[in-house]
Amino acid sequence: MSLKAEIKVGLKLGDTIYNITLDIPTAVPTGELPFRFTVEGTTPGGTGESSKLLNVAVGGTDQFYVQVAPPQALIKEAAGDTIKDLEVVVNDGDYDPITGLFLSV
Repeated sequence: MSLKAEIKVGLKLGDTIYNITLDIPTAVPTGELPFRFTVEGTTPGGTGESSKLLNVAVGGTDQFYVQVAPPQALIKEAAGDTIKDLEVVVNDGDYDPITGLFLSV
């Protein structure tokens, strides 16, 4: 049986709701049970779209994944027609952001 501590926090700033999730394995993180930290922003009304602003996962040795993207509202305000979308991903190891697990090599 895989155990983990799961912490979820909601934060509302203006019209945006930020859901913060922290999954901490009770043992050393592995590819099958990584340490995970995510921040997701949702704007109710209008489109109600949700976007992952930060996604961090740390598995075993040489397994890490970091994805960062600013809120779409910030891109629209700051960039106008210059920047349409922005996301940065850095990783070592084969991580699947859909399942939240590192794949075996």
